[in-house]
Amino acid sequence: MKIKWVAFRTNYSFNDLVQSFLYNQYSQANERGFVLTRANDKLILGKHVVKTLQKESVEDPFGGHFEREYTVFETVEFELSAERPNSLKLKNPPRKLKLFLQDFLHICGFRSMVSEIKVDCLGVVSFLESKGLKCQVTQMDLEGVPISDDSTASLTLKGVGDVRSSIQNILPGKSVKAKKLSVLIGIDGERCSSVIASTGLFLLNPRGEFPLSSLEVLLYESLLGKFLVSN
Repeated sequence: MKIKWVAFRTNYSFNDLVQSFLYNQYSQANERGFVLTRANDKLILGKHVVKTLQKESVEDPFGGHFEREYTVFETVEFELSAERPNSLKLKNPPRKLKLFLQDFLHICGFRSMVSEIKVDCLGVVSFLESKGLKCQVTQMDLEGVPISDDSTASLTLKGVGDVRSSIQNILPGKSVKAKKLSVLIGIDGERCSSVIASTGLFLLNPRGEFPLSSLEVLLYESLLGKFLVSN
C-alpha cells in the first residue's frame, strides 16, 4: 500500500467542501471528477477519477498492424480528517499529481492551499525509534553527496544490516540527505517492509498481524511540522 500526505489549508468547513465535491461529481459526460464514499462534518473520504482513451499499435500474425483502443481509469483515493488538520492523505497515488491537485484546489476555492511536501527520511526513522519502534535501514539512496569542493553525486548504500552505521565510515564528517530509504519496521514482534521517500510517499508492506493503523498515526505525527500554519 502506498500513502502520501500533502499540505492542505482552507477556510471552508467540511460541510461546505462536501457540497463542492457533490457539485463536481464524476460523470460520463465530463469523464473527470470526484466520487465521495463517506462524508460528514469531521471526515471526507473519496476518489478523484479521470477516464482516458488510450491507443496502442498491435501486430497481427501476418505482419499487419492495427490500432486498438482501450479505456483507462486513473484514480486517486483521498482522506480529509478533522483529527489531522492542514493535511490531505492520499492512498495509492499515481506518480504525477498535477491534475488531481489542480482539480482538488478548484473544488476547495480560492481561499485554500494544497501542495506537496519534502520529507526528512532519516528524521522520520529517528522519530519512529523515539516512539519505541525498531527500525533497520537496509538501503539508502543519497543525493547531494559532496565529492569535491564544487561537485556532488548520488550514492546508494545497501546491506544486510543497518546501513546507517556505514555513513560516517564512507563520508566522515559529511552531512547527507536521503532521497529514499528501505526500512524494516518492527512493532510488538510484527514487521513491516517499507520505503520512505523524500517526496512524502510511504510504501508499506505489513506482514502477519502488523498494526498498520498505529504506524500510520506515527508517520503522520512525524510530519506534523510540515503542516503547521503560522497565524
